[in-house]
Amino acid sequence: MSKKALLAVAVGLLLMRPSHAGAFSDVPFDHWAYNAVQDLAQAGILEGYPGGTFDGPQPMTRYEFAVAIHRMLKNLEKLPKGMSKEDLEKWFAENRAKLVGPAGSKGDKGDSGSAGAKGGDGTKGADGRDGAPGAKGEKGDKGADGQIPKDWLTKLEAIEKLTKEFKGELDTMGQNVNQALARIAALESKAAAMADTLNDHEARIEELERIKWYGGITTEIGLDGAIDQTGAQDGDLGFESGEAFSYLGVKVGLDANLGGDMRGRVTWWYDSDANQHHGLQSAGLAGLGVDEAWVRLPGLGGKWIFGRQYAGQDYESGAATPALGLGTGYYTGAALTGIRAEYGLGTFGKLTLLAQADDSAASGVGGGILNANVAGVARWDVDFPWFKKAGGEPLIKLGFQTVGHMPNNNAAGIGKGFNDGTRSSEWSISANAYVNVLKGLKIEYTSQFRNEIGTTPDLNLDTDADGQVIYAELGILDTPTFELAVKGGLVEQDYTLSHSILTNPYTRANGVFTLMDRPVMLDSFINQFGPTQGFDVDFKWNIGSRPLKVRWAGSTRRLDLFNWAIGGSFPLVQTGKGDVSIQAIYADVDPGHALNVAGLTSQGVMGVRLVGGFSF
Repeated sequence: MSKKALLAVAVGLLLMRPSHAGAFSDVPFDHWAYNAVQDLAQAGILEGYPGGTFDGPQPMTRYEFAVAIHRMLKNLEKLPKGMSKEDLEKWFAENRAKLVGPAGSKGDKGDSGSAGAKGGDGTKGADGRDGAPGAKGEKGDKGADGQIPKDWLTKLEAIEKLTKEFKGELDTMGQNVNQALARIAALESKAAAMADTLNDHEARIEELERIKWYGGITTEIGLDGAIDQTGAQDGDLGFESGEAFSYLGVKVGLDANLGGDMRGRVTWWYDSDANQHHGLQSAGLAGLGVDEAWVRLPGLGGKWIFGRQYAGQDYESGAATPALGLGTGYYTGAALTGIRAEYGLGTFGKLTLLAQADDSAASGVGGGILNANVAGVARWDVDFPWFKKAGGEPLIKLGFQTVGHMPNNNAAGIGKGFNDGTRSSEWSISANAYVNVLKGLKIEYTSQFRNEIGTTPDLNLDTDADGQVIYAELGILDTPTFELAVKGGLVEQDYTLSHSILTNPYTRANGVFTLMDRPVMLDSFINQFGPTQGFDVDFKWNIGSRPLKVRWAGSTRRLDLFNWAIGGSFPLVQTGKGDVSIQAIYADVDPGHALNVAGLTSQGVMGVRLVGGFSF
């Protein structure tokens, strides 16, 4: 390629670069070499110095010149070899977009230049706005009458002809439209009627939802090695004739929404063991009784529940919780007649006041309600405000309560352990804490200031009120597969509270399953009051959808008649409404224990049963 062609190509490359103002801050717009410097910079042939300056007066070294020429030659290498001038122009036109580099950043604004020479006359401006309207002119002559265009008449005649030709179809369409409108009106009427019917159904559904029936059936069959043919405890390990047993329990109830925040519940309960532990009963209906029968409503700034209810009956959900706190200070394994009032104290927690009477008032004993054992409870629950977890959940919860119990020794007992003819007034205080560690730590302390035999010598031959309990529950593991919890505590020998989860747990069975049915297998020697100390471990393993439950309890005090026991259950049949499970227990007890009356040495007692439970 000749020097002229080379120069033409270089110039072409420069001309194909877009113009960007202000490539260098020290090259003003009005400089005679501005465009050349700008184009060479945009073409990448010339570069300035750090800081964005070109430094035009600075002499160019041979090295800098060589670099600039090298960059230009690199651009020329992009051109095809052996091309004519016409081919180069054509090639430039086709590849202009490829050769154009990216736009550079906008440079700083340059200094204002000196005023230029006066320019020539400008172009003529636009015409000015029209002036105001002139005066109204005279009335002109009447023009000629207008005429309808001929093509319009032709079109009108064609439309008239089409109308006559399709008159029948148009009339039919009009009738169809009228019929459609009539059908729409009929459908609207039917829709309104359906809406009224739907409202009626919704009202009926709402009425039905105001009353909900529920119930459940529990049945058991099994063998109990602690029961002989006469029903007494024989305390051996073998299964003998007469040691088989069965049980049937049926519970039916209804919940009623009485409007607003008012709600009521009634539960009837039948069981085949003559309703020993639950239900208000009367002569002739020993197996059938009323368990829960209460009405809740707000009033006097608090929340009230009137009627037969459990110790920890929940006002919001209605859950029949039998314990206040952990139950060592107050526990009712069945509903008792009473009145509950709850008052929210804002950041200071909740106050609960409860008064309950035992069932002996309506068990055929003369004297009415005055013959009942009456308990009064005052409890305060509060979150510890200074310690909270990251999500705002309280780290510590506290509870304090006091219970006074006034028994009536003239009222015959019905198997609940309250009226044995030796009762005197009882008084106790309790304090419990929940600490949000692991899966939850619960601790409760209860002190009994007066025991069941009043001022006469108590079990340790003095009249001091030293019956105390320290009891705790700790959740260690809680996963979809495994759960593990440990219970344990220490019971002083003067601890004999009537309403307690330890001394009066309302267990139904009389044999070895008495241990397994107790909520806490701690004071589990049945016929022996404290002292005792021990542990109770609950473990659950979910094998698929079937939970294997294992319970292991033992005494850590050598003088206890109860040594240890292990039991478990596993569902054989599972349905959406219940299941059938097999349960077994083995207990090791010393002579003198209710499960080892006739034995001379420590021996084991076991039992096996099938339990079916279904709800509806």
